Amino acid sequence: MHSFPTNSIILKGLIEYLNKYCNVYFIDLPGFTKKVPPLKNISLENYSKYLDKKIKSLKIKSYVAAGISFGFLVVNNAKLDKRCKGIIALEPYIDSKSLDMGFLKKSAYIVLADSLLFLGLGALLKIKIPSQIDQKTFLKTSSLILKNNDPIKFKNLPYVLVINKNDGTVNSKYIIKKFNKPSHLIIHTHMDHYPKNLSKEYFKEMLPKSMLKKMSSYIKKA
Repeated sequence: MHSFPTNSIILKGLIEYLNKYCNVYFIDLPGFTKKVPPLKNISLENYSKYLDKKIKSLKIKSYVAAGISFGFLVVNNAKLDKRCKGIIALEPYIDSKSLDMGFLKKSAYIVLADSLLFLGLGALLKIKIPSQIDQKTFLKTSSLILKNNDPIKFKNLPYVLVINKNDGTVNSKYIIKKFNKPSHLIIHTHMDHYPKNLSKEYFKEMLPKSMLKKMSSYIKKA
């Protein structure tokens, strides 16, 4: 089984752990690492088109697509091909309502991100934006995440939701409600949205072998 975690370039420990049980093809989003140039036109559609292109270049018989946080929405909006056997959503972002953030705070962040983009002041946030991430990409994507109100459209594929009920970044109740369908499997974890511990041992504890087997079995039988 193959999977495609997206959205992060610092999950070396997770990749090492998952590689014990499946072949992981880690696909970095454009602009989130210096190795992949940013998109000229930053949009969810173009992120998903990029993902499709990268997947098509891989000569594999089948795969499971997985996305973490915003990476899930990129995966879910990609066309994906007939080789895709299922989708795994890890602490997923699905729309602006899925953020655990009040209206006023969200509005303030939107104004800040848009203002910095308009004024070209991204350089002022060098301390807060990781050095490997393109500043325009960071701000544009942040604005996109804060504004997106498009309803989620599930594909005709088995889905596995891995969610922490106490996640302080996303609204877990809202997300669980959206995923609560007979054709979807919901698995609860204690994994943090932004883990401070990125070691292989941490992910082994948060995503034990028994949990991975449950996901795999569900997708195979669906």
